Amino acid sequence: MKKTPSALKWLAETRARTAHDLAESERVQAAVLARTEKLREELASLDRTLTIYNPELQPEQVQAVQGHRPNYGQRGNLTFAIARILQAQSPHYVSTELLLVLLCAEFNLQFETPQELSRWRKNVVARRLRHMLDQGLVEREQDPGVWTVEFGRWRSAQPIAARLSDL
Repeated sequence: MKKTPSALKWLAETRARTAHDLAESERVQAAVLARTEKLREELASLDRTLTIYNPELQPEQVQAVQGHRPNYGQRGNLTFAIARILQAQSPHYVSTELLLVLLCAEFNLQFETPQELSRWRKNVVARRLRHMLDQGLVEREQDPGVWTVEFGRWRSAQPIAARLSDL
């Protein structure tokens, strides 16, 4: 049997990961589009109610505001959300980039600049992932000592077989 060239193996693995990430991104996009449609319907309903209550008021002139609410809800919600996202994809790995998109969608987070997003990724999400890694809740795909230009990839910790026969 002929050995598969390493370049071909790398290309196939990279394509498989990219296809998985694309499918997940399309699923997230569908969820975001559904939420957008629901919000449009709610806004139209509120506009109709406002004009019934006060016909002189033009709803389009009411400025949009972001309501104040805690970013993640109760204490521990960020950790639970990360664990839930990774468990849903188990046993597959999820890139940090995709994890960021899913967390932003789940908690409705918006960042004004790419620098703010980068700081949040490094200071909040990466720290939480390292803490979860130390607790044995998640696994990292590659050794953190190996430098790459790609985002990290994570998955929910997989149970270890107690006996060789369990494999």
